[in-house]
Amino acid sequence: MYSADVETICFGGEEGTDRLESVTVTFDTETISVRELIEQAVTQQVYMLNARTVQNETGHHRRMQRQYLSDQDVEQLASEGRILFNDKLEYQPLDLQTCINAAMEGFRRRRFFIAVNGTRPGSLNEEVVLMPDSRVQFIRLIPLTGG
Repeated sequence: MYSADVETICFGGEEGTDRLESVTVTFDTETISVRELIEQAVTQQVYMLNARTVQNETGHHRRMQRQYLSDQDVEQLASEGRILFNDKLEYQPLDLQTCINAAMEGFRRRRFFIAVNGTRPGSLNEEVVLMPDSRVQFIRLIPLTGG
């Protein structure tokens, strides 16, 4: 069994926004595609966030938006002066397939990149080799506005 601790890191945008907590994904084989890695990590993130109580109403939406926001959304928010995340929505559970699709599109469009044990795969079909306790980071850079 091969596992990977997946940490999400986001630089820029709204300061103090909660980031997604780390999740652990497991695979039966040591070689997996980036697509499989993203799908499993996002699945764990969505299940974890949806399982929480409605303590912070939409904090879970804000954390997913921050990590996988589209370029158009970033541009629109930047034109408004600040990149802020909506926390005034009614509570709704995250839709798993929507979140997976957003993450896949985000990776394809280079909105975030992935580091796996210090290497940086470049495509969804690229295969990565996991060790028994691999370290994976999903890294997002959000442009700063103003200045």
